[in-house]
Amino acid sequence: MLDVSQPAGDLLLDDSDDALILISAGIGITPVAAMVDDLARRRPDRPVHLFHVDREPETHALVSDVRDRAQRLNDVRTLTWYTGGAAEGSAVRSGRMDLADIELPPTARVFLCGPLPFMQAIRSALTARGIAPERIEYEVFGPDLWARQPRSGAA
Repeated sequence: MLDVSQPAGDLLLDDSDDALILISAGIGITPVAAMVDDLARRRPDRPVHLFHVDREPETHALVSDVRDRAQRLNDVRTLTWYTGGAAEGSAVRSGRMDLADIELPPTARVFLCGPLPFMQAIRSALTARGIAPERIEYEVFGPDLWARQPRSGAA
């Protein structure tokens, strides 16, 4: 027996001119890939910062699709981290995602998708860098255990 539910999602790309910061981990690249595709078709002039972390290049889902569509954007910055190691270059780093030395526009709209602990850490790093919490949206692949509406006793 397989227990399934209807598709659901919280990330909706707005039509503003604000710069975008799209951050994903692992299979969290899925909604980001759809956003990059939409931007390449409808809004190629919108500034985009595209950050992703994965285990290794061989298991990086949708990498070719995202790379091809990102090339159609006029103002895009991409950076990928591989926790299992990889040949480093201008757009690839080894290890965990670290945004400490990355220039980020403080008024950007941010979209996060990935495992909950990853998103909590990245959100903390972004707010510490001055990005307002209300400018950060997220989507959890799985039950949303992160308290958007905190209840007493919630972790």
